[in-house]
Amino acid sequence: ANAILEMSEYHRFSKGIFGFIGFNTENMQYTVYERLSGKTKWGFKKLMSYAIDGMLSYSTLPLRIATYSGLISALLSVFYIIAVIIEKLAFGIPTPGYATIVVLILFLGGMQLFCLGLLGEYMAKVYIQVKNRPIYILKKHLTKDKNKNEK
Repeated sequence: ANAILEMSEYHRFSKGIFGFIGFNTENMQYTVYERLSGKTKWGFKKLMSYAIDGMLSYSTLPLRIATYSGLISALLSVFYIIAVIIEKLAFGIPTPGYATIVVLILFLGGMQLFCLGLLGEYMAKVYIQVKNRPIYILKKHLTKDKNKNEK
């Protein structure tokens, strides 16, 4: 309980915090009974928002996906421009300017997504640092017993 209370985060994703502190856990079997009165306030929309909060609080994977997909898109556009040049030299292109515009849009879009992913990675590192989570949590505090002789 003390380890959970040490977390100074404002937006507290409880399931993530329980996993982060890393103590041994055990499953308890229990029977879920129907509500006697009232309705739950946790609808689909609220649960989805909670899930997204969890992913954003404990993972930089979406940012990494954006970075890699932008890089892959930019690289694929380079291969496409090579194919367009070969097609232009070998067969001629019936619609002038079309291929150039498509290649530029693909390349610049890929580079923008790549750069946004990189900026997101930097911001994620700052965000994680600002959360001020402890570097480690003591599971057991070992002390030297002064009453016993040292061996």
